Amino acid sequence: MTGVAVFVAASVSAASGSPPPAGSTVPTILIVGGAVLALGAAGLMIGGWLRCVACATAGATAFGLVSALMRVIFQELGSGAARWYDLQVLGTAAAAVAAMVLGGWLVQQAYPAGPPEVVVACLTVVDPIVAVLLGAVLLGEGSDTPVGTWFLLGGAALAAVVGVVVLARLHPDAVAARATRPASI
Repeated sequence: MTGVAVFVAASVSAASGSPPPAGSTVPTILIVGGAVLALGAAGLMIGGWLRCVACATAGATAFGLVSALMRVIFQELGSGAARWYDLQVLGTAAAAVAAMVLGGWLVQQAYPAGPPEVVVACLTVVDPIVAVLLGAVLLGEGSDTPVGTWFLLGGAALAAVVGVVVLARLHPDAVAARATRPASI
């Protein structure tokens, strides 16, 4: 929890109000969308706590993409660079809706595979990390962020991710499932 709190507090200083660089939205959608699909597919092919974590992480990544895309839409509209009916705005909105639906479906796939605490932990940790990283790296925000802040963000994100993995691995339901699994030869 401390990792998430520090990450969110430090990320406030990394945000800027400038519109994204021209041409950065489509590659962002393709890269992150591909990562969501790959992680979701991997999660659906495996079982146990790994399926829970992979599907929840894929869903949270999709929700982080939704956050970034909504920011893009409102920055474009707020700056007067686009109108709500422009093809770029409508396409970005359609991608946000698709990511929201896919993310919701993936999260629902995570719930039967593991405890709800693990699913919620993945959502709480991964969604803001993805949103901040997309804003900073792919959408051009945070270019004036000091290097020390990036290290703080990285350390806080790492602490939060380790916490989720430990929770998923050591949760009583996961331990019980491993104990009842037949020994492999």
